[in-house]
Amino acid sequence: MSDSERGSVGLFAFPISDPPLRFHDFLYEYWHQLGSVSGAVIHWRPIGDPAQSDEEYCLARTSSLEKRDQEDSVKFRDEVNQLGSEDWLCRREYQRYAKKFGVEDIEPPLVVFTAKPLREKAILKFEPVLFDKPEWKRELAAIFTKNLTAQAFSNLRTGGVFTDKTMEAVQRYLWQVGQKIFWIYSPRKRKLPSFLKAGISKSLVEDQFDPGRDTKLRWWLRKDGSLAIHTITFGNVDGKVEFSLQSGSATKQQKFVMLLIHNHPNPVILSEVLHSIYPDLPLTPGKDAKEIRIHINRARALVNAIRKKLKAGGIPKEILPSVKLDVDLYYKLRLNVAEILQAEKDY
Repeated sequence: MSDSERGSVGLFAFPISDPPLRFHDFLYEYWHQLGSVSGAVIHWRPIGDPAQSDEEYCLARTSSLEKRDQEDSVKFRDEVNQLGSEDWLCRREYQRYAKKFGVEDIEPPLVVFTAKPLREKAILKFEPVLFDKPEWKRELAAIFTKNLTAQAFSNLRTGGVFTDKTMEAVQRYLWQVGQKIFWIYSPRKRKLPSFLKAGISKSLVEDQFDPGRDTKLRWWLRKDGSLAIHTITFGNVDGKVEFSLQSGSATKQQKFVMLLIHNHPNPVILSEVLHSIYPDLPLTPGKDAKEIRIHINRARALVNAIRKKLKAGGIPKEILPSVKLDVDLYYKLRLNVAEILQAEKDY
């Protein structure tokens, strides 16, 4: 197994500031907030005195890394004294960051996320106009502290580590974060403008949201037997839906969803699903076109009702594909999610 396949438990976030160092100043202004939410999963590495590292990073670093930081701290202060300007030193080092990560042709500010032994990197790009107004800067800080968190990035890992393959999921997530940042100063648009795509693989930019790849479903039964589910996309919880009991018994919707959950990732044949929910329907209706149509219409009505319920609860309805008019009773149904997890507690 190669180093990149083994992966990394955490990621380093290397910011590259704009020449006036407004992004640099922003990071140190919100330094403690960023450190508290990034935990041991994201380690911010702005240019500056390593002695000013956030508390979470200091607690997580190894003894060898602590020793290196102490040496770098002394070196940093010596260089500042020699040059007579900390700002000049910071600008020079940010340029070195850009060259090191191969993003020197991208206009800053941006953040490069990577770690050894990974070969791949993910980029968060935004415009310096965000620092023109205090209210925009506060909104940017709110997005950073809400989305660049240990919990959000932990959900993007596979087997508890980041690999070159899972860095694609990190990039898609950062693309979503970039869109939220863009909306701070611009009318809401569904697509990111081209300047925010700089440095991002073309295949990832053109890639569409796919719940079968990007979404996990977590389910649990409440004490009364009702079913609750929520989905997690790009590390964030989308929403939650509950299928309540009716007269003390599970509804057809709950039975339907539970059947798909228990069989995932394998599909279930439509006729078998219907027979388990509607015992009055024969498992094989024969060749009677009218009787077959009754089966199909019931399936379509049930699926459409569940999709509406999912959408109302903030869950992507795409996790349950619709049933078309032209399908037959051998049509295969499955939940279109990457993974299904059973919760050990009530969320």
